Amino acid sequence: MNLKNVSIKIESEDQALIMLCSLSEFDDTFVDTFLYGKYNISLDDVSNALKYEELKKIFSNSRTEGKGVVSRGKTQHTNFNIKKRFNVRSKSKARKYNCYECGE
Repeated sequence: MNLKNVSIKIESEDQALIMLCSLSEFDDTFVDTFLYGKYNISLDDVSNALKYEELKKIFSNSRTEGKGVVSRGKTQHTNFNIKKRFNVRSKSKARKYNCYECGE
């Protein structure tokens, strides 16, 4: 039923609430933050906020910059790990000791 044809006037706040309730469940966080953050709600506020959220989604998906996470894990070869563990320590070099008094 089209309410304009019946000539029923719906207030801007009621239109905003109807619009917020008709959003999908993916926008629940948006609806919660919008409803509980405002004392008065108007249709213009809701439509502007929805347009802003839509633009944020578009621009966040269109970025070509990659964010990567690099992590090191254990290798699956246990023999490799054992050999690597023993080879990591550096060998001490043979030093020539000098006397502090005479320098020999």
